[in-house]
Amino acid sequence: MNKRGISGIVVTVLLVLLAIGALIILWFVILSFINSSTDQISKGINLINLDIVDGSASINEKLIQLKISRNKNEGNLTGFRIIFYDSGGNSDHIDFDESIKELETLNYNLNIPDEFEIVDPNKISIIPIISKNNKKV
Repeated sequence: MNKRGISGIVVTVLLVLLAIGALIILWFVILSFINSSTDQISKGINLINLDIVDGSASINEKLIQLKISRNKNEGNLTGFRIIFYDSGGNSDHIDFDESIKELETLNYNLNIPDEFEIVDPNKISIIPIISKNNKKV
């Protein structure tokens, strides 16, 4: 083999190693960005958990009665959204600007508004409304 052939192989091997090193560095940069983003999401949203107490929800004509309980995690709970579903998969919601304290369980009697799109709700779910930097999220 001549010197020119060996130097071409060395240059090719060095370029391949450089490309692999750049990919590894890029991978770690992307991975740290993804990890920090998911940490922020889990810290902001998953801290507060609201539940409808089993067996407490009843729907009678335009009145819904239920008990809502909050877990012990801290957070800026500024209200909650109750989502109603009908048998066709349609949904509508009502927002409440009322806070529930940690480990508190409250009874609610809710009048369904006349302009409500769900005529015959058969499923109810609840989600917390939290604030961050004075904005609801």
